[in-house]
Amino acid sequence: MVMADDGDDRPRLRASEAAALLYIGAPLALFFAWFLQPAIGLPCLAGLAFIGWRMRGAVDRPEPTSIDLWLVSVAFVWTLLAGIWPIGGQGLDWLKHSAVLNLLVSDAWPPTYEGQYLRYVVGWYLIPAGLAKVMPAQLETLVGLWTCLGVYLSLRLVTNVAGVRFAAVVFVLFSGADILGYLITQFAIMPLHYEWWSGWGQISSTTTSLFWTPQHAIPGWLIIGLVVGSRFPITRIGGVIGAAVLLWSPFTVAGLAPFMVYRWARDGMTSPLTVTNVVGAAIALPILVYLTSGISSVPVAFAWSTPQFTWAKWALLMLIEWGVLAGFLAIALRSTQERALLAVTAATLAILPFAYVGAVNDLMMRGTQPAVAVLAILSAIAISRRPAAATGVIAVLSVGAVTAFAEVARNAKSPRHSAPSVTLTIAMPTPDFLVQYLAPRPFGIRERGPPK
Repeated sequence: MVMADDGDDRPRLRASEAAALLYIGAPLALFFAWFLQPAIGLPCLAGLAFIGWRMRGAVDRPEPTSIDLWLVSVAFVWTLLAGIWPIGGQGLDWLKHSAVLNLLVSDAWPPTYEGQYLRYVVGWYLIPAGLAKVMPAQLETLVGLWTCLGVYLSLRLVTNVAGVRFAAVVFVLFSGADILGYLITQFAIMPLHYEWWSGWGQISSTTTSLFWTPQHAIPGWLIIGLVVGSRFPITRIGGVIGAAVLLWSPFTVAGLAPFMVYRWARDGMTSPLTVTNVVGAAIALPILVYLTSGISSVPVAFAWSTPQFTWAKWALLMLIEWGVLAGFLAIALRSTQERALLAVTAATLAILPFAYVGAVNDLMMRGTQPAVAVLAILSAIAISRRPAAATGVIAVLSVGAVTAFAEVARNAKSPRHSAPSVTLTIAMPTPDFLVQYLAPRPFGIRERGPPK
């Protein structure tokens, strides 16, 4: 338990944990101020300020910074290889990222496009786009700085939990054994991208998630770092955490839910009964209304009703992606708490893929990231504490690391997709995809003049 200087023995947030919460929550202020009608946005801003005031005494003194340079270096190199800075190749999803960023920079907020309003998870986009409106800096540089900061904070929380420096490397290279799945099925949607080998979905590696969808990955990593490692009773502020992450990724909210229940059991049954949670839930409502506006045409189904799904593929996917590793971790881990966390992770990875949401099974790809992060953390803990018993863990991680290196090689050969000329029509040429980004004016959103 972290002890305060004044003799108060209440658990506190580490400085890095508070920074993670500020990072995830900062876009809320921009969304409330510039997207929502004043009658809704101003009370939400007041609620956000009230939560900040309530949290003013919950942060402990700053931590030692001896490993900061190491983690900054890892975060910078990882984001550089991802093409997030203004150089290097990029995955195809960067067409979409570029289109959303360009619209946010060039248009007034809330942005409109071809007569409809942008309705998308804008949490990751708002800060760099907002800064680009008022600063001469290049948009891609601002995106690189913002994303690198989020990755650094994620790695800081990971190493806080694992207690070892090399946990950052384990996290970066972590993946299921996709290469084995590819060798069995001989199926890949593009060269050197092995994770779709099952044909009906993928459980993304950490590197793939950063390279393609940082807006979904980073909030999941940060909140998992808090749920698993913070001494502060996180469920006391679960409402505002849910609101903040919702603006980044509803898929990540779904993936975090089982771990918040796990943390609830640790914090005590009455821990969520706080005024902060009531206010947090209230400010989440306008975000939920915004994101669910006009989504009736977004594909939703059970996985087993899709033509690509078979129970044999599901069983093989579970075994190759996490099942074997979970077995070795169960042998190597001794703590009851760690084994309970492993059980929650296994249940999440087994059950969540049954819900097929999005044009390309987005819920499975994005919502499993918190569970993947937990497996990476537990693997680093097992290796550091009982290296002899963790031989199997090391072997599985070594095979899985092929995915990360393949993604780096694929990205190096890919063109760069970020450009000021990229629009949503260019990025999403078919209505099936474009419907996930645009909608008629959602309830509570400011009304614009004649749309562009």
